[in-house]
Amino acid sequence: MDIPRLSERLGCMIYRRRFEMEVEELKPEIEVLHEVYIELKESVKFKRLLKASIYVIIIDTILVIGNHLNRSTFRGNAVGFQIDCLLKIQETKALDNNPKGAATLLHYLVLTLEDTQKDLLTFMDELKHLEAAARISVVTVVGSVASLVSGIESIKEEISILKKSKLSPKGDIFCETMEDFVKKFEPTIESINEFTEKLEEELKQLLIYYGEDPATTKPEEFFGMILSFSKAFTAAKHENEKARKRAEKERQRENNIQARLASRRPSDTSSIASSMSGKGDFDDAIRDLRSGLKKSRTRPVSKVFTDLQVEVVVQTSGHIRGTSSSSHHRGASSIQHVRVSSTFLHPSSVVEKDE
Repeated sequence: MDIPRLSERLGCMIYRRRFEMEVEELKPEIEVLHEVYIELKESVKFKRLLKASIYVIIIDTILVIGNHLNRSTFRGNAVGFQIDCLLKIQETKALDNNPKGAATLLHYLVLTLEDTQKDLLTFMDELKHLEAAARISVVTVVGSVASLVSGIESIKEEISILKKSKLSPKGDIFCETMEDFVKKFEPTIESINEFTEKLEEELKQLLIYYGEDPATTKPEEFFGMILSFSKAFTAAKHENEKARKRAEKERQRENNIQARLASRRPSDTSSIASSMSGKGDFDDAIRDLRSGLKKSRTRPVSKVFTDLQVEVVVQTSGHIRGTSSSSHHRGASSIQHVRVSSTFLHPSSVVEKDE
């Protein structure tokens, strides 16, 4: 049996078969996009965060400088910034020795919000659908809806052609089946199409609202920038907390060191001082021996030197008193090894050198 317009019929049947599955896949994505539009439009915390970012970072730095440089052009008097600027502050190093000890401008922003507007740290609580929306291609969704609309129109056109041609064989129920399908689901398709067209326009206005150009920025790219900023924001918050804990640990360590030093007994300190004093007496004695000068002692010799013997090399221009004169000629330079005992440290027993 010959079936007229078989390929067109198969196309209509495939569409009918896939229709409900296509709609079930599209509905959640459309709902997510609609929800994120509402969230970003009505989010109080996110708008306050942007305002805080402007006043804390942008206005105080970039905009002030930019307005000064562009004051005579149409670019002057800027009052805001694009969302992608938020991504750049995580790469911008903060001033050295800034009062908050922040590593980047993003860390500085987080620390400032912790001090002034702590509730803004949880701004993502108001953007629950942002992460899902960043994974949805609006162009793909709009294209899928358009495909549904064109598909139902193709079915209606095929029904019309078959009825006019009267080529359908006896018992052919194709037109009847497809008419029932169109009657049942055409309102659904029209509703989805109208909602999607409205949503597409709303998303464009949302981009404009936040300073983006719909011609160059896709909604999912915009959502992705906010999501990336939120992740960097959270990471900076955690890093600030770790830095705070490290600083506290270091302060505790310093306090422990100071406490241990303060708890040492005075006798420990005096013992160290006594040892150092004795070492000084010994050095003085050696210098006196080398120079041949007597040095009077005003206090007893430290017990550290009671049994000490030091071998000193003395270079003389003559002989040492008490040494046989036959061993050296006066005026001849010689080197004597003199064994110095603890008695050398007493003024009365210091060996003198001949003039």
